[in-house]
Amino acid sequence: MSLASKEMMTQGYLSCKLITSPDSLTSALTDQDVIVNTMSSGAMVNQKLIIDAAISAGVKRYIPSEYGCFTTDPAAHDVAVVMPMADVQNYLNIKAIEGVLEWTVFQTGVFLDVMVTVAPLAFDPASKSIQWYDDGKAEFSASNTRTIGWVIAAALKKPEETKVRVVFVHDIVLTQKKLVGSGKRYVTAGPEWTETRIDTA
Repeated sequence: MSLASKEMMTQGYLSCKLITSPDSLTSALTDQDVIVNTMSSGAMVNQKLIIDAAISAGVKRYIPSEYGCFTTDPAAHDVAVVMPMADVQNYLNIKAIEGVLEWTVFQTGVFLDVMVTVAPLAFDPASKSIQWYDDGKAEFSASNTRTIGWVIAAALKKPEETKVRVVFVHDIVLTQKKLVGSGKRYVTAGPEWTETRIDTA
């Protein structure tokens, strides 16, 4: 695990130091008011360690790596991919009740810029392939990662209004059908589009 130096970030470049133990993590988090966790899903199991270190370091607010669509819905807490996030939610609630740490969860929907460019879900422009989910008409929220950063910064300027609560935000409400329509208009070169369908029912 590594942690960026605050001085380096304010100067416009990034330097990281290696964290090798709980004590070194606590030391690294000392004098920080807020921890904004942006871990990937594969590292979710480490969040409790960071939360404990944040408490020991005197951190006031913790923002978990949980920028999703429905992860705070109790009906989804038995879904395998959501279970680690639900576990962190419960842990943070306990710590908030104990009065040792505040939290804020941001429900942002799909990362729009990532979904379109890095990890295409609605369609793959490179291979001109579409994997339809049902009829493609289900609506979902989406946010650009830049928007998410702005919202987190704005929320931290209103600490009382945003402590121990879920903040919902999105740039746009989309459907797969709308995204595919845009893709077909702008991606015209190459082979014909190929389409498959998945029934999620």
